[in-house]
Parts: sequence; structure tokens; C-alpha cells
Amino acid sequence: MTVKQLSKSGATFSVQIQSYSGHTYQLQRSTDLMSWVTIGTAQSGATGTVLVLSDTNAPATGGSFYRIAVGP
Repeated sequence: MTVKQLSKSGATFSVQIQSYSGHTYQLQRSTDLMSWVTIGTAQSGATGTVLVLSDTNAPATGGSFYRIAVGP
């Protein structure tokens, strides 16, 4: 997986990634790096395809951390 672009506009955080066949990708958010909230549904990858994973309810204040869970 390769991160292509990150952006935040208003309450929406988005990340574009290059995906691969046979894997699923799901965005997760944390405010403390200990507990993680899954955002949206997992998306299936396809080799060479760019996926956009978005959090349309990103916190307006305070820090948030994001990660992408990759499944088989």
C-alpha cells in the first residue's frame, strides 16, 4: 500500500492509497493511539487502483490520528 495524498477540508479527512488485489482497506481514527474507531466499510483493492478512504466526521478541534487496517 502506498499513500498518494492526504487532505482535510472542513469536517472531512481523506486519504488516497494505491491498493492491491486480494486485500481490503479500512480507515481507523484515534485520539489517544490506544483505542481505535473504524470509519466506514472496508474497501476491496485491485492492483494499481487508487482508493479514497474518508472520515466525513473528523473532529474540528484537538488532534486525531489515522491508520489504515489492511486485511487479507
